Amino acid sequence: MRAKEFGSIYARLTLDSRFAHREFRRFTEEYLARALAFDKGSRLLPNFSHDEHLFFTFCRRGAIAVTASPYQFPALFVMPSLLNLFEIIRARLLAGLMISARLTEIAHRLAALDPESVPVDPSEYAHLRKLVVANLENPLEYLFDGGSATEMALYAEEALFVRRTWEDVRRSFDVVDRLMSAWETVRFRKRFGA
Repeated sequence: MRAKEFGSIYARLTLDSRFAHREFRRFTEEYLARALAFDKGSRLLPNFSHDEHLFFTFCRRGAIAVTASPYQFPALFVMPSLLNLFEIIRARLLAGLMISARLTEIAHRLAALDPESVPVDPSEYAHLRKLVVANLENPLEYLFDGGSATEMALYAEEALFVRRTWEDVRRSFDVVDRLMSAWETVRFRKRFGA
């Protein structure tokens, strides 16, 4: 059973599980640093478990749990919280990507600086702004216990680019705001012949 568990761990880390036993031998510290946030200085992987019997970490290819005491597994009670946590992360990522795509469309139309067109509906623009404001604060920091589940959530947000997605959305809004100002200036000059 332990061999099967170990096999499942290294198969999850490799790209093709048919050749996991070969790829696993070729892991470099650079790969571990990219895939699992391996700290080359201290030669440690991040452990999000606060129980001494359990090692748990999260990476882009999935979650990995290893216990030194397989018959005394202590953390099953965390599972519902983890499911909720990852659902929130998924929803935040999807919302960020959709808003980013919509802002890109708006920016493309605004960049033409055509004073005759109306590149964005004001109510939609206000709604997009409300969505961005609603995501200024990260709910994961407040919804969980502040312990290992919260640490894992914040790490997962970094690993899955959720935080970076929302930073890009805010930068995109800055660009769209500047383009909107430029478009309004062009429209004003055309209307009043300035």
